[in-house]
Amino acid sequence: MKAGGAISPPFLMNKIYTYLSAIIITGFALCPPINFEVYIPDRNFLWIFLMFGFLGFYTIFLKVSIFIKLFSIYAFINSLCTTSPLVSQEAYILLIGCVYFYALCLQVKDWKVLSNCLMTFLILDIVLVLIQLFHKDKLLNFNLKENTCYGTVGNWMQLKCFLILCIAFLIALKKIKINKWLLSGLVVFILTYFFKHNVFHNFLMCRGPVWLKTISLSSDHPFLGYGIGTFKFLFPGFQGQDIYALEGIWRHAHNFWVQLLFETGYIGLFIALLGMFVLVYKLLKNGLWHLLLGLSLVSYSLMFHFPDRQSSTVLILVAFFAYTVKELRCQRNLK
Repeated sequence: MKAGGAISPPFLMNKIYTYLSAIIITGFALCPPINFEVYIPDRNFLWIFLMFGFLGFYTIFLKVSIFIKLFSIYAFINSLCTTSPLVSQEAYILLIGCVYFYALCLQVKDWKVLSNCLMTFLILDIVLVLIQLFHKDKLLNFNLKENTCYGTVGNWMQLKCFLILCIAFLIALKKIKINKWLLSGLVVFILTYFFKHNVFHNFLMCRGPVWLKTISLSSDHPFLGYGIGTFKFLFPGFQGQDIYALEGIWRHAHNFWVQLLFETGYIGLFIALLGMFVLVYKLLKNGLWHLLLGLSLVSYSLMFHFPDRQSSTVLILVAFFAYTVKELRCQRNLK
């Protein structure tokens, strides 16, 4: 800010980046738990897809990770060679939107606003769940033909995914301090989750067969996969009656890496895994333990949920990785 009270352009832009990212995340986090589909008239779709294709290639000139640049370009190729072009090209548009939101978050200087939003999400969801548990409130079912939503999200699994990501982000932001009580609470939560919900049985009888079936199907399209965004449309036709009898129709693999293999093949999986390994290595090298703990919780959610496919969590996930990269850059500049 300049002398005399005048607001300098950089200061104003920093405020715009901060509040714009917070507003976007809040809007998606509080939107009704419905599946978003992009319906674009055929005559306009090609032009919109090509425009986002241009934006995908333009990431070469953005100050983002080389792995994001590679994946953005690869996803464009994938969406042209897919088994379901329209589905993959619509998914590609959403993917590039997330990439540019990531670039926006990299410009944020003050993360206090976003951390306050995350804390508010936690408090709001706890209050809403308590109201729903004690009074069986039906107000928040958004007229969906299903049971009452839990908190501001969908079912219990989606709510747990949402809360885990919020807590992971708050730990990364140092709004929740790392101490023995926090670590003990996380251990108790994970153990309770596994034993109370009989997760071992679910792995053996439900998720395990789904993961094995997904990996087996991926061998038919090993390099490019079936196409981004196609799992929920294609897998129900492949899963078979044996898996259907266990837990109905599976539209998500409940494992980010397995589903990524199905949709993008070994090339897309390799780019994503290599990017994750490099990120973990840099965090270990710089001793950023609060970010590592946050990343561990995010990775846990990616292994068992699908935060990258939920409207309420996908942008929180993107912002988390943007903040992690910014902290690494700051650490590097200090040395």
